[in-house]
Amino acid sequence: MTLNELTRAAAARLRALWPDRPVYVDDIPREADGCLYIGLIDSEQGQELDRRFKRSVSFQILYFRADQDALAYQDWAEALYDGFRTLEAGGRTVRLKNRSARKNGEQRCYLFTFDADLLFWEAVSGETMQTLAQTINDKEG
Repeated sequence: MTLNELTRAAAARLRALWPDRPVYVDDIPREADGCLYIGLIDSEQGQELDRRFKRSVSFQILYFRADQDALAYQDWAEALYDGFRTLEAGGRTVRLKNRSARKNGEQRCYLFTFDADLLFWEAVSGETMQTLAQTINDKEG
């Protein structure tokens, strides 16, 4: 699973929750009132035991309120808490953690953040134990 697949899965979930609102990835347009934005904040990958790797990612979702917008903060936060428990991406289910919602009244913006940890195993090259041929030498005495 790639970071792009996870970003696309989050954007698709936002479109499913609010089909009438534009969802932007990467760039925020100048006139973004009433729009949603999904962006990758941070990613980190480290090696664990043997051939196992752990990738940690953090995302943010921004909603830019429009004048006279009917989308109340509490309803928005509840929809994201319910809708962003897990994501389906790359044929895997990813559990989301550290979900947080915040309202910024000064800038008329709502912020929702979440994290995910992904585990990967490096492919084994060459022969594995399951494909080795076995021979038995029986010596009679």
